[in-house]
Amino acid sequence: MRRFLDTSTLVWLYDTSVPKKRDAARAVLATGDSLVVSTNVLGELFVALTKRRGTQPPLATVAQANERVRFAAEDLEVVSVHREDVLRALGYRVKQQISWWDALNWSTAVAARCEEYVGEDRASLPRVDGVRFVNPFA
Repeated sequence: MRRFLDTSTLVWLYDTSVPKKRDAARAVLATGDSLVVSTNVLGELFVALTKRRGTQPPLATVAQANERVRFAAEDLEVVSVHREDVLRALGYRVKQQISWWDALNWSTAVAARCEEYVGEDRASLPRVDGVRFVNPFA
């Protein structure tokens, strides 16, 4: 099965604040499924790891984030974001009422022919254009 990983799935691998979610993220990576991320997700991962979280420090230093993004890029299938993905995302943004970045990731998952989109907070998108949403953190 081809599964597109949302940025949140990768971030939970490194966030120790909720052990249950960290374990769920690890379980997703251990499935043996074909795991796909986009170039956009890799960029979002770097930002999420290095930004301050309210009064909390970042999850990683820039050097650690570089290593973690490199690990993801080497161990997962990485697909590029193309013009068609951007154009399709415009429609998802309006029709599905989701953020631009979520729409772009969903569009890229569709283009990559993924069967599932693994992430959080998409209850409004049970299945769109052949991709089913799965929340392993619920």
